[in-house]
Amino acid sequence: MQRSDILYASDYQAHEGEIRAMPRQHQSSRMKKVLAELNRLGFEVIRKPSGAFKIVPPSTIKGPVYNTHGTESALHPMRRDFKRLYNVELPV
Repeated sequence: MQRSDILYASDYQAHEGEIRAMPRQHQSSRMKKVLAELNRLGFEVIRKPSGAFKIVPPSTIKGPVYNTHGTESALHPMRRDFKRLYNVELPV
């Protein structure tokens, strides 16, 4: 088989509003649910090439851009920070 015959997760383009999982790695299902909820609330969730996430608040919510890694240990600090920075309760 040649490289062109093999399909990799990183070869697919994410659709508008879709949270794209980290390619060739595992990701917490709880983190995926939190990121999907943020997307539903109007936050723009952008996956960086390093695997980290940049979360941009909607124009209706004042606050800074939030950066985080996509692991289980980030859930509690995210919950705390989103309540403090954006007054948003995350379902963790």
